[in-house]
Amino acid sequence: SRFETIESRLDKMDSRFEAIESRLDKMESEISAIKIGQAELRKDMKELKLKVNETYELALDAWGQSTKNRVWLDKTLKM
Repeated sequence: SRFETIESRLDKMDSRFEAIESRLDKMESEISAIKIGQAELRKDMKELKLKVNETYELALDAWGQSTKNRVWLDKTLKM
C-alpha cells in the first residue's frame, strides 16, 4: 500500500540520518583531538622560542665577554 511505501522510505531516511549523525559525531571527536594537539603545539613552540631566545642571549653575552677578554689580554701582553 501507499502507506507502507511511505513508511519504507521514511525508514531508509532514518537509516541515512543515523549514518550521517554517526559520521558527524566521529568528526567532532577528531576535530576536538586536533584542537588539543594544536594547543599543545602552540605551547611547545612558545617554550622553544623562549629557549632559542635564551640561547641567543647567552651566545651574545659569551661573544661580548670573549671580546673583552681579548682586549684585556692584548693590553696585558703589550705591557
